[in-house]
Amino acid sequence: MRKADMLISGGGTLIQDRTSTKSLWYYLTIIEMAKRRGLKVMLYSNGIGPLKREANIKYTAKVLNTVDLITLRDKESEETLKKIGVTAPKILLTADPALTLEVPDGTLGKRILHEAKVPNMRLLGISVRKWNTLPNNFEDIMARVCDRAYDEFGLYTVFLPMQASKDLPVSRNIASKMKSKASIIENHQSVDDMLSVVGCMDFCMGMRLHMLMYAAINSIPMIGLVYDPKVSNFMKNINQNRELNVEALTEDVLYKMLAETVRDYETIKGELKKNYSGLKEKALKNAQLAVELYEKGSVDI
Repeated sequence: MRKADMLISGGGTLIQDRTSTKSLWYYLTIIEMAKRRGLKVMLYSNGIGPLKREANIKYTAKVLNTVDLITLRDKESEETLKKIGVTAPKILLTADPALTLEVPDGTLGKRILHEAKVPNMRLLGISVRKWNTLPNNFEDIMARVCDRAYDEFGLYTVFLPMQASKDLPVSRNIASKMKSKASIIENHQSVDDMLSVVGCMDFCMGMRLHMLMYAAINSIPMIGLVYDPKVSNFMKNINQNRELNVEALTEDVLYKMLAETVRDYETIKGELKKNYSGLKEKALKNAQLAVELYEKGSVDI
């Protein structure tokens, strides 16, 4: 930091104590060190929370009230900052930087699907991960819903692991429980790869936030499987109400939501296209403000 003029902290949901108190204090300590060195500090399109422990809440408020600018990716994070007493910095609601990615032409995704021997059918992309609050029958529920999607709507399931170590085992387990065939995209995890593959889907259901973001960028109708508030927050911010908490997941409720999504496909796709253009503008605002803070030492918002 001796040679720096500014610190950017982000992105993602760094300021939270669900993962651990240690990770929260790590990110806050970096900010604190930067301010002691006299650096300008920006929280760059972060998510905030959950914050449960009283000591963590007090330390978070103390440190964040010293920063120069905070941009946030969802309304709920803004409300969290107000609740814990962060009022000193300039705060602006923007959107996740991932939403600035360009819509791919699909050529790369089609090649990857061809290599994985995915048939030429309507496709249902599934993104699941290991998580400690998943119900014991989660894999069985997902397998049955995927089979019903195949039988009723002609949707072939393609599993899209975003992090191999946490996603592949669950994906393989669900696929093994299915009566219909399914494919798993195992060896393509770069942003370009997955963004293009998701763009080849007709529908998506997922736990992974970035898979849902990639679906939004491509205007793919989706269902959010909520294991963390950030998933629910994202769905709300793109004005999509098709989300279910994984802890209370049932086959009938998930299948009904999928059936409604299939029924309203064109309407949903149109809504997503409209919403994405506005979100992309907000996401680009993060970079504009960062440059302004670096060059001028302050921002006008």
